[in-house]
Amino acid sequence: MLKFDYKTLKAEAGRAELTMRAIAERAGVSAVTMTKVWRGSAIGLELLARIADAIGCDVEVRIVPRTISNHTDSLIVQASTSQHAPTQ
Repeated sequence: MLKFDYKTLKAEAGRAELTMRAIAERAGVSAVTMTKVWRGSAIGLELLARIADAIGCDVEVRIVPRTISNHTDSLIVQASTSQHAPTQ
């Protein structure tokens, strides 16, 4: 499991004007799962990728060194706005 920037995920969902229910349907997950995600629960990378795809985003994974004052996971996952051209 990994931690992710759920605030960015929520902001991108807002920009896409999608409800949590619509995102859950597009990602193929239950409303209960989406509620947990929205509350910041740790989830797997595959689920994060499905949710990001549902809101038109990509997932970017970076490995960064830990610092003494910051004992968070070394994987930082961030939703980034998709730069893909629209499919015709």
